[in-house]
Amino acid sequence: MDTPADLGILEGVPLVLEADLGSRTISLGDLLELEVGSIIRLGERAGAPFSVYAGGSPIARARAALADGLKGVRLTEVDDVQ
Repeated sequence: MDTPADLGILEGVPLVLEADLGSRTISLGDLLELEVGSIIRLGERAGAPFSVYAGGSPIARARAALADGLKGVRLTEVDDVQ
C-alpha cells in the first residue's frame, strides 16, 4: 500500500490509542503506603508533552487537555505514519 487512497478499505479498523504520561520506579514499601489522594511524581514536568501511540507505535506528541469536560489530549506534533 503506497498511497493513502489504498488505505480506504482499512479506515474502519479500530486501533487502541494510548498516551504515555511518564513512569517511575518505586519501592514495594512506597507502593504499600499509597492511598487515595496520593500523588505519584512521574519525572516529567506538568504540562510537558508526552507520546501518543496507535497499535503500540508512536504517532504523535501531545499535551493534556479537556474536551467537553472529559480528559483528552491536544496533539502538538504528528509523525509521518505513511
